Amino acid sequence: MQILCMYVLGLDDAAVADEGQHAAGLSKLLRAGFSQPDGFVLSKSACRDFFSPMRQKIDQIIANINYEDHESLNRASEQIENMIFSRPLSSDMRSEILKAYRGMSYTANISEEILKTKLRFISAGMEKTAVCIRPSPREPEPLLARFSNVKGDDELIFSIKSYWASLFSPNALYYRHKRQLSYEPTAVVVQKTINAEKSGFTITSFNKTQTLVEAVYGLVDSLRRNEQIADKYFCHKILDEKIKKIYKKTEKRVIDPIRSGVTKETIPSRDQERPVLSENELDKLIEIGNDLESSFGPLRYEWCILRGKIYITAIEPFFGQEGHGIIEGGKIADAIPVSGGTAKGRVSMQEGGSGIVFLEKISENMLFDLAKADGVITKSGNISSIVSDILRDLRIPYVIASPYLQPGENVAIDGSTGLIYMIPEQQTYGTSYSQPTEHATGQLSDKDLGIPETVSTDILSMPPISGQEKSSDYSVANEPITATEIGCFLNKESYVQAKNLLVHGPKNLAITMSGRAPLVFWLQDKVGARYDDYNEPLPANIVKIDKPEEFGPESKAVAIRTPNDISNLEKFLSTADYMYFDMDSLIRFIVGDAYALESTASNESVRRVLSNARRVVKDRGRKSLIFSTLEDLPEFVKIGIDIIFVPEQDLNEARIVAAKTEREMLLELWRERKNS
Repeated sequence: MQILCMYVLGLDDAAVADEGQHAAGLSKLLRAGFSQPDGFVLSKSACRDFFSPMRQKIDQIIANINYEDHESLNRASEQIENMIFSRPLSSDMRSEILKAYRGMSYTANISEEILKTKLRFISAGMEKTAVCIRPSPREPEPLLARFSNVKGDDELIFSIKSYWASLFSPNALYYRHKRQLSYEPTAVVVQKTINAEKSGFTITSFNKTQTLVEAVYGLVDSLRRNEQIADKYFCHKILDEKIKKIYKKTEKRVIDPIRSGVTKETIPSRDQERPVLSENELDKLIEIGNDLESSFGPLRYEWCILRGKIYITAIEPFFGQEGHGIIEGGKIADAIPVSGGTAKGRVSMQEGGSGIVFLEKISENMLFDLAKADGVITKSGNISSIVSDILRDLRIPYVIASPYLQPGENVAIDGSTGLIYMIPEQQTYGTSYSQPTEHATGQLSDKDLGIPETVSTDILSMPPISGQEKSSDYSVANEPITATEIGCFLNKESYVQAKNLLVHGPKNLAITMSGRAPLVFWLQDKVGARYDDYNEPLPANIVKIDKPEEFGPESKAVAIRTPNDISNLEKFLSTADYMYFDMDSLIRFIVGDAYALESTASNESVRRVLSNARRVVKDRGRKSLIFSTLEDLPEFVKIGIDIIFVPEQDLNEARIVAAKTEREMLLELWRERKNS
């Protein structure tokens, strides 16, 4: 569609490249051969000319705002909004906009004769084209208004004015103040609306090794506003490895078929817990992302799917999270990194709190409160939501996780790597942190780990003990462990908080620990059996690991103690989700009581048994767990054990060893593929 006007530009016009990020992105897509729905760009000059007579008055109003006073912001915003809606568009500007809009009509290319005889119902008003309106500022401004389904001349003009008014909403004024940005005229992109069946965002380089895809049913607005938690697909850029986080989705936003605007529909129950994307759709989105990144560099692109066809609706630069080093303290959780940087402080579970704010979820309407936080943790959320973009722009670290935290606890978060740490109480927040002392053995002392000199032997009354990361020439923060979760062996003598805990012993100990870790594997052995004579239900995050001979349909896991257990794996795998390899019993059965647990993986017989068992488990899609010494750890990582538990004193070193091993495996695979 060719439009030669003062204020309106065609999407393929060369000048569109200077009309802000969104318009420039569409121009790049068109030049690269990606088709786009019909539309036009209302230029920055239109915005500038409309505001020109009011500019001096607007500047005076803004100059008198007290940005820490909600009433002052609301009053200024209302004054400017009234000025915008009371001022009409010039006749030339209105004429150009409506001419371009009517040129998008479904009947624009139909002959008048056919229209008169067969399509009178269309000319009666149903030909009003549904369009979406998207902002195109020079700098990212996530809070500007977007409209997904606008129909008719009057609605279009009103929506354009509403978008201009959003430039001066209380949130937008406060956001620009915090970022020290001045008001600038912005362009508007108007395109035909796609009533998407599925939509979302793809971040081509979420980190050094992964592409991230977020997907919801219906329009992308529900993802942007955190109304629905999007399915998340973390896809390795070299290996054929996809980590999928699927969430229950109850509602979706769709185009209102009768009037302007959108409406909500209930998602059928059969689809609520299914993955939004099929494997084919996911592969296509990754392939498109690779093509776009090769042409334009790392980026985030917005997409939607209608009747099997993928439409790319926007692209913008997006640079993945970069590591900031390991924070001192004991790691208590892995999280999804959203906004980079590090922050330390006391946990607050209230909006408007300082320190590390920990909430169920957040929205852009909480901007005033979130801006006071040093860091943010939420139990749910979307990486490409409006509020996530805001926190990235304001450089406030933010992660998504569900750690066990209480108000007032002293924690630190790394929004670049997605790690959460507990800071020992003797290290006061706000002071500088000394580096851990290196010892001849390469281990950290109890003092370095923040462990009191006298440790209570009453495990049920012990507070969490936080370990410190070991300094190394290889930084785990920069190369996070992706396939191997290092857990901690738990016994009556000592423990630390880790991502997963393995409990040998009494049931009441497992129940107590379930409040301290996301997942507890409870191995009931000879000790545990004596404590299992009361009928209280297990918490949902406890996975019970049974003896094979006691295995039943209600069990979620099974322990492998002998090669005979491995030969009977098929019957266990019908219902069990986890396989635990009791290495001490397994090794002694194979090589005799004289053989110690050290160097187990180097024993050919043991290694063969484990490899065969792992192959069976992997084929059935189950997770396998193992207890290991630090010496054996690299071999077990290579075999592909999912979750590896190590003694507490080896926990820090184990994470580094596992990361190094996985990195070496990745480089070796890359060399093989390169040579082939």
